[in-house]
Amino acid sequence: MQPVHLPKLKLRGMAALDEAEHFFTTRDPSEVGCLYYSPSLGKFIEPRPGDDVVPHYGRPGGVLPSVG
Repeated sequence: MQPVHLPKLKLRGMAALDEAEHFFTTRDPSEVGCLYYSPSLGKFIEPRPGDDVVPHYGRPGGVLPSVG
């Protein structure tokens, strides 16, 4: 097991925060709380520029996920 390199860990954390902030500030406010579904991949993804995604909103009485 390698020792933790704190400066490297801090840089990774800061980069993740920057990426998250960019994602949140570039989304439409109406998309708060939604997931993004890619019809071509047939699964939910983290959207990137150029991806074919459809916002998927939760609703009361929705479907519970199955694990299998």
